[in-house]
Amino acid sequence: MRVAKFVFGEGWGWKSLDGRSSPDSLENRRNGVRFILELNGGMAVVAIIAVALMAFTGTGLREINTTALFGCVGFGAFVIAPIVWFSTRLPPYWVQILALIYEGALTVAAFAIGPRLSSTVVAFYVVQGVCVVVLATRRAAAIHVAAMGLGYGLLLGLQDGNNAPASRWLLGMGAVIIAGVAVSLLVERLRVLARTSEAARRELESARDELTVLNDSLQQRVEQHVEQLDRLGRLRRFLSTPVADMMLSADNEDEMLKPHRREVAVLFCDLRSFTSFAASSQPEDVHHVLDEYFDLLGKSIRRHEATVGAFTGDGLMAFFNDPLPCADPALRAITMATEIQEAMETLLNRWRPRGYDLGLGVGIALGFADIGMIGFEGRRDYTAIGTVVNLASRLCDEARAGEILIDERAHSATQKAIRVEDSALISLKGLAEPVLAFSARLDQVDGDVRDLR
Repeated sequence: MRVAKFVFGEGWGWKSLDGRSSPDSLENRRNGVRFILELNGGMAVVAIIAVALMAFTGTGLREINTTALFGCVGFGAFVIAPIVWFSTRLPPYWVQILALIYEGALTVAAFAIGPRLSSTVVAFYVVQGVCVVVLATRRAAAIHVAAMGLGYGLLLGLQDGNNAPASRWLLGMGAVIIAGVAVSLLVERLRVLARTSEAARRELESARDELTVLNDSLQQRVEQHVEQLDRLGRLRRFLSTPVADMMLSADNEDEMLKPHRREVAVLFCDLRSFTSFAASSQPEDVHHVLDEYFDLLGKSIRRHEATVGAFTGDGLMAFFNDPLPCADPALRAITMATEIQEAMETLLNRWRPRGYDLGLGVGIALGFADIGMIGFEGRRDYTAIGTVVNLASRLCDEARAGEILIDERAHSATQKAIRVEDSALISLKGLAEPVLAFSARLDQVDGDVRDLR
């Protein structure tokens, strides 16, 4: 595994597959040194086994010379190896120098033994040459192959008994070059395949990570949208659409809906003679009248950005200046009430021919109220409670059909803009003292009320 790992990506002179480690890094240098030493050591082990077999069979002088040759081969593993093994911080070129020493020693040993073993030297040259071409850089490989060619040429030229030295040199060095190039091309092809496979694996992992991030982001956005829709549905139960949208875009929505105290203008309205009408009419007729009536109220509420506090059968409670503040809550309430009364004339004229004798009474009061969420789990409403709410409700009860009754505070806040038609001290249920009430209308309605009808 160490040899394959080194050959296909971690050899000295080659970058690793991930491209992060340098060719001259200490780890790559150590791998290169160990690989060459393990190779030489393996050759030495083969030599020792061969010598042992020849000694066991009782061979002669030629085998002794062969022993000398294999001993020279093993010199690289048993003499050079310990020096390099414990000196892995040496620069990479020291490995090349030691390999050259090994090749020189091999040539000298072959020269000393005789020409009949020069062919055996070629086999060791081929092994060493293939390793150099595959593992080393091109420059280092060229140096080593040139050194082998020079040594082998000197061996063939100087030794007696070498017939046709040129042919033998071409044959031997051709074997070294062809074997080295062929194995190098094969290894390079495997390297390319390994790099391609690694790149594909990394791209797949990257795509998987990106998909995971996108899924998480999509899930988060879906949860946010669901939460926003839930909040929107909850807010639109008691707020007009523009107010609900503005609150959804606010950062402090939760703070705005917490219980608090604020000055508000409270408006109550309900239909006069509705009880007798409901008792004498068919349910579908009652339902149709209420649909038209509340449709008119809803348009006016959205127009004036009122907050719906409660529905009371044929009536409705709304308030102004909360949760979003407005400059003149009482004036806005009276403006909305005047528009509703004028728009109701069209509905009343449509209902009278059918025998529906109805009318609308409105009560408005200005004062401080406690405001917040009231209800139980699964059903909560945003509403106002306090004396000002009770006062507006009682004024609505006292108002005649087509009349708008306001309290003294609302009159004081809007007296420059309203027209007072009547005033009186009236006793109201639940209040100890009589209350000064004003029958009032806006002098001029700001806008066209035809769209309310």
